[in-house]
Amino acid sequence: MPARNHIDLVLKTMRVLETLAGDAETTSLKQIAQETQLVKSSAYRILYSLQQLGYVEQGDAKGTYRLTWKMVGLARRSARRVTLANVARPHLIRLRDEVWESAWLAEWRQTKAVMVDVVEASRRLQLSLDVGSDCPLHATAIGKAIAAYLPLVS
Repeated sequence: MPARNHIDLVLKTMRVLETLAGDAETTSLKQIAQETQLVKSSAYRILYSLQQLGYVEQGDAKGTYRLTWKMVGLARRSARRVTLANVARPHLIRLRDEVWESAWLAEWRQTKAVMVDVVEASRRLQLSLDVGSDCPLHATAIGKAIAAYLPLVS
């Protein structure tokens, strides 16, 4: 990405959103600042702006934040379109149920494989990859399957 098109605030905002989308129901301002490597005042201003837009709300405890259903709705709107992931999902579920293992769907995007859908198995020990994660070609079965069909580089 050319440097002149880079907007640092967008990257910071996305890091805040990704932190809020983590495992915890609510996340403190201090923890958000630490995980995003932002000063607390910058993290607070980003959270305040997202709160004004309705994408973030304050949690039960003072100084904690969480994503709102508006954010979930934003993600779901794009998921309603007919996509490879929507068509493949019933097959991923069937495959997971037959082999008792997680099933993943990845797409080759530019120079990497990216997870576009995941159906997790209910096992205690499992490899966990999230939608949007890069899939290492050399280290996963799905990566090797994609690499097998890539053109040879000479």
